[in-house]
Amino acid sequence: MYVLQLLGFLVLGSSLTLAAVSETCRCEVNSCPVMACGNPGLNGLPGRDGKDGTKGEKGDPGDSVRGPQGPPGKAGPPGSLGTPGIPGSTGIPGQKGQKGDAATLDTIQRQVAALEQTTRTLQEDLKKIRKRLLWHGAVSVGDKIFVSTGQQDTFFKGRDLCASAGGKLASPKNEPENRVLAEMVKKNSPKHAFLGINDIQTEGIFVDLNGAPVRYTNWKSGEPNDYNNNEDCVVVLENQLWNDLNCEHKSPIFCEV
Repeated sequence: MYVLQLLGFLVLGSSLTLAAVSETCRCEVNSCPVMACGNPGLNGLPGRDGKDGTKGEKGDPGDSVRGPQGPPGKAGPPGSLGTPGIPGSTGIPGQKGQKGDAATLDTIQRQVAALEQTTRTLQEDLKKIRKRLLWHGAVSVGDKIFVSTGQQDTFFKGRDLCASAGGKLASPKNEPENRVLAEMVKKNSPKHAFLGINDIQTEGIFVDLNGAPVRYTNWKSGEPNDYNNNEDCVVVLENQLWNDLNCEHKSPIFCEV
């Protein structure tokens, strides 16, 4: 039974296939006189590309939107040197100066020569004076010369006496100067001498004759004591120590030059 059904299906399928082939192969006598009926063939190769067509018309411009400005770029390399500019016009030359007076120049030269000669003479005289001071008991220490006037007087008169000779009251600035001056004091009487130091302006503040504070001192023990509120000047003793004394007291005068 099963075999009979299968055969039926086969017969039916064959009939349908033949009918389809007959329909496919049917052709008109005038249109395909030599065409043989059979199965469809395979597709052929693609044909060549056709020629380009004519170019179309230009379209309308689109609506463009400008974007935001970007950040500035890096600085470029320096440019080449430009061509030199046109030179400026030359200024108007000044007027020629007057020629110097020969007579005036000669006069100046003579004056200079005279001053030079005077300077040399003064230098020679100074050397002689220095030698004479040394011959008369003056003592040289460092860049100073201490010399005794051979007179006794008050502080103020002694100050003026030394100034009139181009010097000033002796004012030792260090131990060697103080020692030399004390040795000279030993040869005089009384055994002390005024120094160019005082506290007349301000009590207790001792200054030199120029008003500058005194840096070097060598006070005797207990001094200065301004005895009776009347000792504003200073003397050096033969033992090199200092003592304050009344400025009106008379004492040997030593100058320094």
